[in-house]
Amino acid sequence: MNGGSGATMWNQVLLDGKWYNCCLTNAADYIKAGKASPYFLQSNDDFGGHGENHRYAGEFCPWYPEQVQQADTSINDEEQVELLKAVREFIVHQKKYEEEQKKAAMNESLQSGSEKKKSLGEKLKELLRIRRDKRVLDKWERDLDKKEKRQKRSDHGES
Repeated sequence: MNGGSGATMWNQVLLDGKWYNCCLTNAADYIKAGKASPYFLQSNDDFGGHGENHRYAGEFCPWYPEQVQQADTSINDEEQVELLKAVREFIVHQKKYEEEQKKAAMNESLQSGSEKKKSLGEKLKELLRIRRDKRVLDKWERDLDKKEKRQKRSDHGES
Protein backbone atom coordinates (compact mmCIF):
# COMPACT_ATOMS: atom_id res chain seq x y z
CA MET A 1 0.00 0.00 0.00
CA ASN A 2 1.28 3.44 -0.84
CA GLY A 3 2.02 5.55 2.20
CA GLY A 4 0.65 8.63 0.47
CA SER A 5 3.75 10.35 -0.87
CA GLY A 6 4.69 7.54 -3.24
CA ALA A 7 8.17 7.45 -1.68
CA THR A 8 7.52 4.32 0.34
CA MET A 9 5.29 1.30 0.39
CA TRP A 10 3.91 -0.44 3.43
CA ASN A 11 2.32 -3.82 3.89
CA GLN A 12 -0.06 -5.55 6.19
CA VAL A 13 0.84 -9.03 7.35
CA LEU A 14 -1.21 -11.68 9.12
CA LEU A 15 0.64 -13.47 11.92
CA ASP A 16 -1.07 -15.86 14.30
CA GLY A 17 -4.47 -14.52 13.28
CA LYS A 18 -3.60 -10.85 13.90
CA TRP A 19 -2.93 -8.10 11.35
CA TYR A 20 0.15 -5.89 11.61
CA ASN A 21 1.48 -2.96 9.59
CA CYS A 22 5.03 -3.04 8.22
CA CYS A 23 7.02 -0.46 6.36
CA LEU A 24 10.34 -2.13 5.59
CA THR A 25 11.63 0.96 3.82
CA ASN A 26 11.44 3.00 7.01
CA ALA A 27 12.24 0.05 9.27
CA ALA A 28 15.38 -1.03 7.37
CA ASP A 29 17.90 0.93 9.45
CA TYR A 30 16.32 -0.30 12.69
CA ILE A 31 16.31 -3.87 11.41
CA LYS A 32 19.96 -3.69 10.32
CA ALA A 33 20.90 -2.39 13.77
CA GLY A 34 18.84 -5.10 15.48
CA LYS A 35 16.63 -2.52 17.17
CA ALA A 36 12.88 -2.32 17.55
CA SER A 37 11.17 -0.12 14.96
CA PRO A 38 7.96 1.92 15.06
CA TYR A 39 7.46 0.76 11.45
CA PHE A 40 7.64 -3.01 11.93
CA LEU A 41 4.68 -5.15 13.01
CA GLN A 42 2.67 -2.31 14.49
CA SER A 43 -1.00 -1.49 14.98
CA ASN A 44 -2.61 1.38 13.10
CA ASP A 45 -2.31 3.55 16.25
CA ASP A 46 1.35 2.70 16.88
CA PHE A 47 2.53 2.78 13.28
CA GLY A 48 5.02 5.60 13.74
CA GLY A 49 5.84 8.25 11.22
CA HIS A 50 2.90 7.62 8.93
CA GLY A 51 0.74 10.19 10.68
CA GLU A 52 -2.91 10.31 11.60
CA ASN A 53 -4.01 9.53 8.07
CA HIS A 54 -2.77 6.00 8.48
CA ARG A 55 -5.87 5.26 10.53
CA TYR A 56 -7.78 5.68 7.27
CA ALA A 57 -5.68 3.19 5.36
CA GLY A 58 -8.36 2.85 2.69
CA GLU A 59 -7.26 6.25 1.40
CA PHE A 60 -3.82 4.76 0.73
CA CYS A 61 -5.22 1.79 -1.12
CA PRO A 62 -7.95 3.29 -3.28
CA TRP A 63 -7.98 0.32 -5.66
CA TYR A 64 -8.95 -2.25 -3.03
CA PRO A 65 -9.99 -0.43 0.16
CA GLU A 66 -11.96 -3.48 1.30
CA GLN A 67 -8.69 -5.41 1.55
CA VAL A 68 -7.17 -3.04 4.10
CA GLN A 69 -7.28 -4.72 7.49
CA GLN A 70 -7.64 -3.13 10.89
CA ALA A 71 -4.34 -3.72 12.67
CA ASP A 72 -5.18 -3.46 16.37
CA THR A 73 -2.07 -5.04 17.83
CA SER A 74 1.62 -4.18 18.02
CA ILE A 75 4.37 -6.49 19.13
CA ASN A 76 6.51 -5.13 21.91
CA ASP A 77 10.12 -4.05 21.42
CA GLU A 78 11.59 -7.16 23.04
CA GLU A 79 9.54 -9.48 20.81
CA GLN A 80 10.49 -7.42 17.80
CA VAL A 81 14.21 -7.67 18.53
CA GLU A 82 13.94 -11.45 19.05
CA LEU A 83 12.01 -11.82 15.82
CA LEU A 84 14.57 -9.73 13.92
CA LYS A 85 17.40 -11.88 15.30
CA ALA A 86 15.59 -14.98 14.10
CA VAL A 87 15.01 -13.40 10.67
CA ARG A 88 18.68 -12.43 10.36
CA GLU A 89 19.74 -15.92 11.44
CA PHE A 90 17.39 -17.43 8.87
CA ILE A 91 18.80 -15.14 6.16
CA VAL A 92 22.38 -16.11 7.07
CA HIS A 93 21.50 -19.82 6.95
CA GLN A 94 19.60 -19.31 3.70
CA LYS A 95 22.60 -17.57 2.12
CA LYS A 96 24.91 -20.37 3.29
CA TYR A 97 22.50 -22.95 1.90
CA GLU A 98 22.30 -21.09 -1.43
CA GLU A 99 26.11 -20.88 -1.60
CA GLU A 100 26.37 -24.62 -0.90
CA GLN A 101 23.79 -25.29 -3.61
CA LYS A 102 25.75 -23.14 -6.08
CA LYS A 103 28.98 -24.98 -5.22
CA ALA A 104 27.27 -28.34 -5.61
CA ALA A 105 25.82 -27.24 -8.95
CA MET A 106 29.25 -26.04 -10.09
CA ASN A 107 30.86 -29.32 -9.03
CA GLU A 108 28.15 -31.25 -10.84
CA SER A 109 28.65 -29.08 -13.89
CA LEU A 110 32.40 -29.66 -13.77
CA GLN A 111 31.91 -33.41 -13.42
CA SER A 112 29.35 -33.35 -16.18
CA GLY A 113 31.81 -31.31 -18.25
CA SER A 114 34.56 -33.87 -17.76
CA GLU A 115 32.09 -36.66 -18.58
CA LYS A 116 31.16 -34.75 -21.72
CA LYS A 117 34.85 -34.40 -22.54
CA LYS A 118 35.25 -38.16 -22.04
CA SER A 119 32.28 -38.93 -24.23
CA LEU A 120 33.52 -36.45 -26.83
CA GLY A 121 36.95 -38.06 -26.65
CA GLU A 122 35.38 -41.48 -27.10
CA LYS A 123 33.36 -40.22 -30.04
CA LEU A 124 36.49 -38.72 -31.58
CA LYS A 125 38.35 -42.01 -31.15
CA GLU A 126 35.44 -43.83 -32.76
CA LEU A 127 35.41 -41.40 -35.67
CA LEU A 128 39.16 -41.80 -36.11
CA ARG A 129 38.79 -45.57 -35.99
CA ILE A 130 36.00 -45.39 -38.58
CA ARG A 131 38.12 -43.08 -40.71
CA ARG A 132 41.08 -45.42 -40.41
CA ASP A 133 38.86 -48.39 -41.20
CA LYS A 134 37.45 -46.51 -44.17
CA ARG A 135 40.96 -45.80 -45.43
CA VAL A 136 41.77 -49.48 -45.07
CA LEU A 137 38.58 -50.38 -46.91
CA ASP A 138 39.28 -47.78 -49.59
CA LYS A 139 42.79 -49.19 -50.06
CA TRP A 140 41.38 -52.69 -50.19
CA GLU A 141 38.83 -51.58 -52.83
CA ARG A 142 41.56 -49.86 -54.87
CA ASP A 143 43.72 -52.96 -54.68
CA LEU A 144 40.74 -55.08 -55.68
CA ASP A 145 39.98 -52.74 -58.59
CA LYS A 146 43.62 -52.94 -59.70
CA LYS A 147 43.49 -56.74 -59.58
CA GLU A 148 40.23 -56.76 -61.52
CA LYS A 149 41.69 -54.40 -64.15
CA ARG A 150 44.81 -56.53 -64.44
CA GLN A 151 42.64 -59.57 -64.74
CA LYS A 152 40.56 -57.93 -67.47
CA ARG A 153 43.70 -56.88 -69.34
CA SER A 154 45.14 -60.30 -69.10
CA ASP A 155 41.80 -61.78 -70.18
CA HIS A 156 41.75 -59.44 -73.19
CA GLY A 157 45.34 -60.27 -74.02
CA GLU A 158 44.60 -64.00 -74.15
CA SER A 159 41.76 -63.64 -76.61
